[in-house]
Amino acid sequence: MLKKGEQGWSFSLVTGKFKIEDISHEVLQNLKSDSYYDTELLPSIFTFREILWQPDVFTEAAMSLPSLRILNAFCQEEIAKYEMLGDELSLIYASLLRNLGRCCDDSISYLEKSRPDVKRGLGDLRTNAFPIIQFFINHPQNRVDYHRDAVNSVCTETNDR
Repeated sequence: MLKKGEQGWSFSLVTGKFKIEDISHEVLQNLKSDSYYDTELLPSIFTFREILWQPDVFTEAAMSLPSLRILNAFCQEEIAKYEMLGDELSLIYASLLRNLGRCCDDSISYLEKSRPDVKRGLGDLRTNAFPIIQFFINHPQNRVDYHRDAVNSVCTETNDR
């Protein structure tokens, strides 16, 4: 990263297939030291949400849908909170959570079809959501224990495949 602001530079935050464009150098620097970062966000969207990492627990669509809807509802509540704050950092978090909600919506739509392939539906969800989750896992303001729990969840899920 640039150590100091340069004229004409803007950045994009790419999390998988989602992109947030025109982020200033100052905002990127503020992300690293955001003292208002909600340290409960990572466990709320990932560690406590087994739907994103627990392998082979949700074997039927009907078992998956409630967890997906709960995660999506949580994302919608957080989006509203961040949008109300309105500062650039909050809007980045809102955008990331909106994209995570879209992943949930896509998975819900797929799993509501007759005879869906649950492994494919959840696999697509996890593949599309993981870059967003990775952003939050690696956020420098995370609590060390929450970071460790999330990393261990990722390692567990990867080793169980």
